[in-house]
Amino acid sequence: MQPSIALSLNQHLELEQSRRHLDGIDDLQRLKDMAKEFLLNWQLERAESKRIIQEELSPQSLSL
Repeated sequence: MQPSIALSLNQHLELEQSRRHLDGIDDLQRLKDMAKEFLLNWQLERAESKRIIQEELSPQSLSL
């Protein structure tokens, strides 16, 4: 699945580096812990993005 937002070259390079790092991990518990941390950070990022969008679209910001 292609993301609708394009990544920069640096982001592509960081993504590939992270993928290779993950491929090198053999410890299943460590992978599980990392996946849980990624999920938490993803949800926090979504919540913060939603908060910023709502703040920008609030009637108060329109009157400035």
